[in-house]
Amino acid sequence: MKRKLLFLILLVGMALVGHAQKKDHEVMHREFKEFKVKFMAQEIDLNDKQRDKFYEVYSQMMDERDKVMRDAFRAQRKVKKIRTLQKLTIKLPQMQWLTLRSRLRR
Repeated sequence: MKRKLLFLILLVGMALVGHAQKKDHEVMHREFKEFKVKFMAQEIDLNDKQRDKFYEVYSQMMDERDKVMRDAFRAQRKVKKIRTLQKLTIKLPQMQWLTLRSRLRR
């Protein structure tokens, strides 16, 4: 009984720590992004108005780049799944292959 209680307490504690680290990561990422833009604006000697415009354009560009990278990564994983399933078709009967292929398309 004591082991189960100790395990439950540790599990809840680890979940809370993981959640806190995720929030810290998001804050740290945002702060780093702001610092990077300020540094670049300082290096190319922009005034406040130019820096604000630069920040808007740069942020939009980085958001679009991040979206493209995420989509490319997802497509790469999907291709890898398809190739793995195609290798398995040699070993699986036709009905099992159709079932697996229909699950992949979801």
